[in-house]
Amino acid sequence: MTGFDQYPEWNPMNRFFKLDTVAKAGESVTFGPSWGPYEEPLPEAGFVNRERLTVWEENCCLSYADIKPYFAAERSQYICSQADGKTRYQTYERIAGPLGWLLKLTYGKKILRGFTANGAALKKRAEAMATE
Repeated sequence: MTGFDQYPEWNPMNRFFKLDTVAKAGESVTFGPSWGPYEEPLPEAGFVNRERLTVWEENCCLSYADIKPYFAAERSQYICSQADGKTRYQTYERIAGPLGWLLKLTYGKKILRGFTANGAALKKRAEAMATE
């Protein structure tokens, strides 16, 4: 999840992701999302976006957000070990603000498709790394 240099190899939604300075809340990140299609070969980034890290917990949590006066959108990803030895990955997008409804209406399905593709690709990558 935090191997940003390898994103172009496997991540279908964020085709690149880089820390602009250091990994800590308040610092900026630049990434290139794609709205698909998510089949091989993986698509190029559809645009470039810069957001702020809101949470950074090494090997546990990564959250970043675009916060404007009229809307706020924050993506969070969590990884944690389970008692049975498995690993759990969770991700969500929180959208709020006066124009949050418009953002959800315009991008909600695209975000869900991207998160689904990203989760499946992350699972495949983690399983391949575990067998190496």
